[in-house]
Order: sequence, then C-alpha cells, then structure tokens
Amino acid sequence: MVRAALPLALKCNTCGQVIARGKKLYMQKKGNKEGLIFVFKCPYCTTTLSFIASIADGCYLPGEHTVQVGMAAREQAFEQPPPKRLSDELLLSTAVTKNPKLSEEYVMREYVRQFKALQRVASQENPEELADLDTRYRALSFLDHS
Repeated sequence: MVRAALPLALKCNTCGQVIARGKKLYMQKKGNKEGLIFVFKCPYCTTTLSFIASIADGCYLPGEHTVQVGMAAREQAFEQPPPKRLSDELLLSTAVTKNPKLSEEYVMREYVRQFKALQRVASQENPEELADLDTRYRALSFLDHS
C-alpha cells in the first residue's frame, strides 16, 4: 500500500464523479515488465478503480472503471482556428471604452509597440504583408500628431 497523487484526472464510471489530478490516495501497486498498475478506491462511491503507468512509454493510461478527463477539451482546442484579428478602429474603441482612464496616447503607444513587433515578423515571412502594415500604420498615425 502506497500513498500517491494521481498523475491524471480520472472520472469514475459508476458514480460519474471526477477525481482531480494531484489528489492523494492510498493505492496498491502491482507491477510487471510492461508497466505498473495502481489500484485504489473511488473516494465518493468506494468502487475499485485503477490506472496503468507504462514503463516503456512513460505515460499513464486509465484502467478499469475509469475514463480520462480533460483530453477531449484539449483536442478540440487544437482543432479550432485561431481567432481573427480585430480591426484597428474596433481595437482602439474597445480599449478606451473598457477602461475610460486609458488615454488615446497610451493606446496609440501600445498599438505602435504591437505594430513594430508585427512588422518584424512580417518582414521575415512575407514582404507584401509588410506593405499592408505600413498602410495601416500611416492611416492611424494622425493620432500621434493631434
């Protein structure tokens, strides 16, 4: 019998409760050449649960009466496209309306900082995008001189 923390979040198939990653439980450790099997009881319904620690692969797999939690959410996040960039006018108006203490000068300085970072990246990737960024910058430069 060992006291160990769960290396992955598991869901009990009997009661449906999720046992969080890092939860410390008393477990029985059974071993063979392929891996170790840790057997423990669900803290909510006392069903016998287990997970497998693969020695060769260095990973953990859910065992009897358990399902791993959290993997589906991570996989869906990777499948979603990155969010589209806001237009400059919307970005400026949103920043000022969310925090009225922000001055237009501060917002413009922040925009210029972000613009220069984008310009560095664009110059390495695509020169056409660099020209597009220059046009956008000139369109907003009137805020600096007012």
